[in-house]
Amino acid sequence: MGPQHRETGKTVSTDNASWGGPNTEKLNKQFQQALRPVAEQFLSKRRERDRNLFIQIRFLSRFLFY
Repeated sequence: MGPQHRETGKTVSTDNASWGGPNTEKLNKQFQQALRPVAEQFLSKRRERDRNLFIQIRFLSRFLFY
């Protein structure tokens, strides 16, 4: 029996329920904040690629259909 047990006479619980466990809301928010720049960069590149593809298709379609 450790010092905490002797002082209170109760057992000290170490499971997640006793101390609340990790703050998943805070972790989710931190994860989203960390991931945001990566996602924005990916979407920016994707939009640029899609725009370039659209321009190429539009340019080529002028020769095919006119």
